[in-house]
Amino acid sequence: MVGRIVLALTFVGLIVCAPSLSLAQDTPTLDDLSKLSTDRPLLRSAEGAIGDYIDDLIEKLKAAKTFAEISAIREKLISGFQVQVSSYYQLSYAKIASAKLPAVLSWPDKTKQIAVAMAIAAMPQPTIQPGLEAMAASKNPAVRYWVARGYQRAAGRMMTQGGRFSRTMLGTLERLGRTETSGASLQGVFRALRPYSVEIKPSDLAQLRGALVKVWRARCGDLRDGKLDIVNAYRSEVAVLSPTSGSKEDDKTVLQMLADAMEATAQALSIDKNTGDAAVSANLSELLIAIESRLGEVLVKTESPVRAALRDRSLSADVRIQTALLAVGETWMSALKERGITPNLPAATAGNSTTKPASAPAKG
Repeated sequence: MVGRIVLALTFVGLIVCAPSLSLAQDTPTLDDLSKLSTDRPLLRSAEGAIGDYIDDLIEKLKAAKTFAEISAIREKLISGFQVQVSSYYQLSYAKIASAKLPAVLSWPDKTKQIAVAMAIAAMPQPTIQPGLEAMAASKNPAVRYWVARGYQRAAGRMMTQGGRFSRTMLGTLERLGRTETSGASLQGVFRALRPYSVEIKPSDLAQLRGALVKVWRARCGDLRDGKLDIVNAYRSEVAVLSPTSGSKEDDKTVLQMLADAMEATAQALSIDKNTGDAAVSANLSELLIAIESRLGEVLVKTESPVRAALRDRSLSADVRIQTALLAVGETWMSALKERGITPNLPAATAGNSTTKPASAPAKG
């Protein structure tokens, strides 16, 4: 009788335990993650399921042979983050991903490194910051490009959290902005430091603008040297650069940035090696026109003598440029001087053919 009872209890125990054994042995799926309880901070078991899901994808990434396989794994990593909209869930997923995925950055396959960087950058929660910082230390410039993209997406939350989150973000973006040689990376930093459409505190706005100003001025040296990637990064940013707070101080900051970029571009157009390169000369000319357009909007001036000179095909290329440079000084630097603004560029690098202002002196 006792033997039968023991046997019966053993059988019942196996039935009761079987589901938990199966769950422990099976890798969690996206559907499993979607069913996790997320109405409060996640339990250790739920975070364990997320960790197992990510670990499985890392193993599959290690074995992946084709670009299609790598891309599919990247999408699954992102889908794992997006499958629940709960902030409790997303904060935990980003934290766990940030701890596990950077290991891939040390693999020799750069395509896999980039796939992981793209996945990390697609998780806009403050807890992803350790992953972004690991990416910022990568020797792969394509990985570093995604640092700015990731911070751009998460910046609103980073600034709201404040403390080490905002300090680290601003410090890293400023460092990358000063050192990156890629125009695409610099453009990403510019974008990440823009004011955001969401409501942010005036103090946060000032921090973002302050970091942007530092990077902007520091890279005016490369703009003055006519580095094409950098020229195009400034062209993209000038198109959207405008005061946002409505304060006189913000107006002055934007005007100073435009003045610095205009002077650097004018100096670049006075260097023979730049005007001798058709692509560089053309892009510098378009940047100068874009700066004039933005200045006209901020200063409420309708004239555009720089555009008129550079678009005048009756003049030779050299005369067009010289006429435009005169207009920079006589029209725009004079107008800026009336506002108390003069260009403030970093010291010229050795080898430049000019160290003096390329534009004509402002009147007055």
